[in-house]
Amino acid sequence: MPQTITQTSTTLSNQLQVPLNNVDFVDDLTVKGPFQALLNNDYRLARAAFSTVPNISMSSFNGTTITVDPFTDLLLAESNTTITTSNLLYGQNSGVTIGTSNLEVGINYVADTVYYIYATYSVLNCTFQISTVAPDANKQFKTGDITKRFLGMFITTAIATIFNFSCVGRRYLGNIPSVLTLDTTNVLLTQTIDFSYPLVFKNVTLKLNVFTQEPTTSNVTMKPGVAASTTTTYNFPFRQPTGASTTPVVFIQPIPLLNNSVSLTLTSGGSVGTAGPINVFVVTTGWEL
Repeated sequence: MPQTITQTSTTLSNQLQVPLNNVDFVDDLTVKGPFQALLNNDYRLARAAFSTVPNISMSSFNGTTITVDPFTDLLLAESNTTITTSNLLYGQNSGVTIGTSNLEVGINYVADTVYYIYATYSVLNCTFQISTVAPDANKQFKTGDITKRFLGMFITTAIATIFNFSCVGRRYLGNIPSVLTLDTTNVLLTQTIDFSYPLVFKNVTLKLNVFTQEPTTSNVTMKPGVAASTTTTYNFPFRQPTGASTTPVVFIQPIPLLNNSVSLTLTSGGSVGTAGPINVFVVTTGWEL
């Protein structure tokens, strides 16, 4: 609310209401109408500007560092109180390499962890922070801190290195592998696995490399959500009539996520003991935030 300045015999002859900095719109009657409308519009434009997705390119191919390419016009908030017209419009003319020295906590990456990259205002400059704290629901800022502008994310491997990726804005290309095996020489004729992704993911692109000794037509089924969901499925039949295959059957499918999950079911068309295992190497090759 606006702060009230009360007159005294030695100061003001009238009572004024002054807009509180970083909180109120310029609605005080002491501000002339045209200026009030102009300044209110500036506030609204500043807020709207933060809703645009930063079109920044980043990549990592060495397992340890991330390269942030040059960019222009990145809007950063100076105050964590609210979004105002007092912000830094920052541009970077050369690429910057960030890594473990930018970690919010710790000095090394942790295995199998999702990390988020933020840009922050620092004395007429831009610095970067790598944090395990996810962005807000709108994917604009670090949760609880609007001075940290959300730029992107990465995932670490089981040995605490970064999975390779490159991105422009919120669209990513990468290589996150998993394996789904169906051993038809034993007792399994159907195998289902649910793949979970970070909450910031909207959809993924999966590449399936199928190695099989199954001469009868078998099938891989994908669907958004976990196995129990009743969503639309994507079916990929395959067979290997000439014996064990050293060349995979390849399927590539973009698929939306449901509750940040995708379910894959591998079903053999044969019978137990008639063929060897079916191996499906599942690679997440792309994702969108």
